[in-house]
Parts: sequence; structure tokens; C-alpha cells
Amino acid sequence: MLASIFGVPENYGSPESLAGLQTRSSVNTLLQSRIAAGGPNAQDMMKQQLQAAQAELSKMKQKLTKGGTSTDDEFPDFKPNNQRSKTFAQRMEYGLNIQFAKSNLLPSIADIAVTAGYKINDNSSAGLGISYKLGMGSFQHIRFSHQGIGLRSYVDWKIKKNLFVSGGGELNHNSEFRKFSQLQNEANWQVAGLVGLMKKLPLKSKFTKTTRFQILYDFLYRTHKPVSQPILFRVGYGF
Repeated sequence: MLASIFGVPENYGSPESLAGLQTRSSVNTLLQSRIAAGGPNAQDMMKQQLQAAQAELSKMKQKLTKGGTSTDDEFPDFKPNNQRSKTFAQRMEYGLNIQFAKSNLLPSIADIAVTAGYKINDNSSAGLGISYKLGMGSFQHIRFSHQGIGLRSYVDWKIKKNLFVSGGGELNHNSEFRKFSQLQNEANWQVAGLVGLMKKLPLKSKFTKTTRFQILYDFLYRTHKPVSQPILFRVGYGF
């Protein structure tokens, strides 16, 4: 195909067709003349440069064999994002956390939430969740009821081995309801802004991977009617 574009000389394959091309002997002769023009020490300097280049090539080959790159030397604090080698499903993390509101000897409301998050990198993750408030009545009269529902978002950032800064926003319906049409009343919804710390502890079991302890501060608690508790403590599990 290339021959049809550029054409083939009539003397193709004959010694005459090689006229004008550089041969190995001509290149060696040219190098010798250039080295001689550089002085009596030019040849030794050329050998030193070649040896240094060969040494650098050997170092690069060793790094490639071990899985390293020259970037590690130029940026010693660089840490690759190991999550990039994982699939979307492998970067997903799921959680369950429980919070109780106590009344006398028996928790009157259990706030149960499920979350689904995505690991942005090895140190941070973000996700969404939904919560449900189960009313359990009092010690004298146990009665189950729907006390609320909520939507959550969160961002976690690792600051130490098992310690994270945790923050997020929530939209909660904190009034009892018996049918979903009652959730349309905007007056019963309130916004929460949370920031705090989370401790993750490994939990080796068949279903769970970690236990999570959170202490959070709601900086919008004064806007709630009635005013809610500013400090929240939650216990959760990671899957």
C-alpha cells in the first residue's frame, strides 16, 4: 500500500538503490572524528556518560520490576487512590445506626436509619440514608407507633487510623403519622445540620465489618420547635 503511494524505484533491490544511505561503518567513522575533535579526554568523558546512562536505566528497570515509578522519588508524600482499581459496587458501603430517646426506664422512640455510601478515596466517603422513628410507648404501656421519618446525607473524612470527622444534613418529620398523606404537611418537617466525630472499630462477624460510634452536634437545634437536643449519640454498624 505504501509502495503504491510513494512509488518503487526501478533499481529496487540492487546495490545502487542503497546509494546515499548511512552505513554502520560511516556512522562509526563520523563518531570517531567528532570524539577526536573534542580533545584527548573526549573518549573518556563519553564512556563516563554512557556508564551513567546505563546505571540510570538499570535503576528504572528495578523500580518497574518492583512496581514502583520515578514519581515516588519526586513526590515522596504521594499516596495513590487505591479505590480507583475497584468497581463501583466494591466502592459502595452500607450502614445501619440506631439512636434511642429515653423516657423513664424504657426507650420511648428508636431512631433506626440505613445508609448507602460511596468511597471517594481511601480517606473519605459520602452517602445518603433514610431513617424511621419507631414509637414504643412507656414502661407502663407499651405501644408501637410511627413517630417520624427522615432523609439523611453525610460525609466522613479520616483524620487518624479509626477516627473520622463526620458531618451532614438531615430533613426529619418528627410528628406521629398513621398514613402517608400526613407527611405532606411542611410544618412538621425540620432541618438539622450535624458535625462531629466518629470512631470505627473492626468487628469480625458474618454480617458486619465495623462498629461505629458517633457524637454529633446539631448547630440548627435552636431553630426547631420545640427546641431539640444539640448533642446526638449514635451507634451503628458497617456492612
